[in-house]
Amino acid sequence: MIKKITYCAIYVALIMMMSLVPWLGYIKIGVIHISTIPFIVVVATLHMGFIGAFTAGLTFGIGSLIASIVFGEPTFIYPDLSVLPRILVGLLVYLFYKLLGKPNIYKAVVLGILCPVFNTLLVTVFLFIHHSVAPISWLTNLKAWIILIWLNFIVEVAFSAIVVGALWPAVKYFRNKELDLKEHKITW
Repeated sequence: MIKKITYCAIYVALIMMMSLVPWLGYIKIGVIHISTIPFIVVVATLHMGFIGAFTAGLTFGIGSLIASIVFGEPTFIYPDLSVLPRILVGLLVYLFYKLLGKPNIYKAVVLGILCPVFNTLLVTVFLFIHHSVAPISWLTNLKAWIILIWLNFIVEVAFSAIVVGALWPAVKYFRNKELDLKEHKITW
């Protein structure tokens, strides 16, 4: 139990650091804001299962909310746009993790692709729901916004797939180490 709490704390610290250090978790190139955090959600899910997915998704959302306040990004100051979609991203990644069965590098890369897909899709859906209830002033040029979101999406998917694939050996090592400890655990 202590080990799980420690791993969760490491993921929380890593995501918060990436959220709050400029050019680490959110890379800004002109008007495009590329999120590099989704790969951490995948790694946490592969490593810890449900608790890793939920913790990483929740922290991703809270980090996004805090970063929007700190850096003055008006879009994600609303919890329905920052926190809720990211929790659902973590849960969807976990669902697909369970559906894909025993993890291997190919399934890890698939999850690395799906995580930014879910993130982009859910944030977009929640953005339009929010806009229909309480209009967002900058969301007037829909065509330009859709073009930008898809540029973001393509780069995030490629980045996440490559990083998750590169990190798979480390994830596999820690995962197997955890499973070995469980199998050889001495019970009284």
